[in-house]
Amino acid sequence: MGGPSFQSKVVEYELKDMLHAIHNFAKNYKPKILYIFVDKRINTRFVIDEMNPAPGTVVNTSLVESMNPGQHDFFLIPHKATVATALPVHYRVAHNDTTLSNKQVE
Repeated sequence: MGGPSFQSKVVEYELKDMLHAIHNFAKNYKPKILYIFVDKRINTRFVIDEMNPAPGTVVNTSLVESMNPGQHDFFLIPHKATVATALPVHYRVAHNDTTLSNKQVE
């Protein structure tokens, strides 16, 4: 994911330019965009009652931010950990103009 400064530059330049290009592509062309950063290289670990969380576990409170409307982040346990501690994946929704709610995105 490249860290906060990289993300802010991507949102400021790449996302802004991409949205501009898409919305100016054709008069009636108005796709819905969901832009997500995915970070697998994190040091965060989750344990529930001295056990690894089950695959599909979503952490979307306390450790995460709810930024501007259409922006939030969450952690997801993508697979079963049989050795050591489960490695969650951190997702940051940078832009969401779809009809999907935060819960549906997660």
